[in-house]
Amino acid sequence: HIRSYRPAPVVRKEYIEQAAALINSAKRPFILWGQGVVLGKAEQEFKDFVEKSGIPAAWTILGVGALATGHPLNVGMLGMHGNYGPNVLTNECDVLIAIGMRFDDRVTGRLDKYAKQAQVVHLDIDP
Repeated sequence: HIRSYRPAPVVRKEYIEQAAALINSAKRPFILWGQGVVLGKAEQEFKDFVEKSGIPAAWTILGVGALATGHPLNVGMLGMHGNYGPNVLTNECDVLIAIGMRFDDRVTGRLDKYAKQAQVVHLDIDP
């Protein structure tokens, strides 16, 4: 039996308001998602967010399946094993919205050089 980690996230209204304002004012926003969307069984909520916002989205290798690959806002897999387009968009966006993912070296290459032009909104269960 493996004990699981169940954090009790602290939701601060002011953080949500700041993130919403940043996303709403973005000129070139981009969404990245990972396995956290799948593990959290939040695929429908994620799809609703992508469609309501109209923001293009890319997945990490473990996030596959949270949004259909044929969906018009799904631009493919990012990272060293991913597609060219999502990696370019990551380096051209002004706001990067990361949902249920971590910024590991398979995604970023070098974190110190990754998406330096972007402001990041990171939504994850593990602070």
